[in-house]
Amino acid sequence: MKLLLIANKLRYFSICMKRLICILYLGFWACINTFAQEYISETNNLFIKNNTAMREILDSISVQMIKLKDFDYTETQIKSKWFGNIPATIDDIKKTEDRLKIILPQDYKDFLLTTNGFHAFSQIDPGFCSIDKVDFLKNIDPDLIRIWNQHGNVEIGKLLEKSIIIAGINEEQSFLIIPPDSDNDKCLYWKFAAWIPGEERFDDLMHYFSDALNFLKNEIPDDK
Repeated sequence: MKLLLIANKLRYFSICMKRLICILYLGFWACINTFAQEYISETNNLFIKNNTAMREILDSISVQMIKLKDFDYTETQIKSKWFGNIPATIDDIKKTEDRLKIILPQDYKDFLLTTNGFHAFSQIDPGFCSIDKVDFLKNIDPDLIRIWNQHGNVEIGKLLEKSIIIAGINEEQSFLIIPPDSDNDKCLYWKFAAWIPGEERFDDLMHYFSDALNFLKNEIPDDK
């Protein structure tokens, strides 16, 4: 009789433990789900905010490009007041990161998710290439790196060796991103051109776009 009573108590205890574990399990995943939804929401809001800012400055640049008339634009470009392309996908970006074995900076990803490349702003600015053409400068223009290493600043030459060219492939001017390392904890952003004595440095991509926008505005006569 005692054994039967003990067995019943153990069975009841086992049922209670299973229910408790089930409740804890469901509660845990409910918390995880809530956290995930909040994280996704915050990430999406940040993505929208970043992409909105990127689109706004590129829209402003497009308007000034039309006024400056540095190039012959198509009727479609003029009517749309837009010189970008269809946005890249996250998968497009991931493929290039895997190919180059790097992680691209977020502001450049925001640019690509806004437009996969962009027309040169002016005669002295490089055209941004599509993500599939992005590569290390050493694979595109090894002679430039050799010249800097042999006849210029060796330190700049070393940085050029690991730089990624995102604009100005086979042009007189280019825009480079240099990934971080032990000496630099963040990416470097350089505009490089034959007429510039060395590199022109920017804090980030938006800094360059803002600088280019101001240049375009200053180049346009007041009567335009």
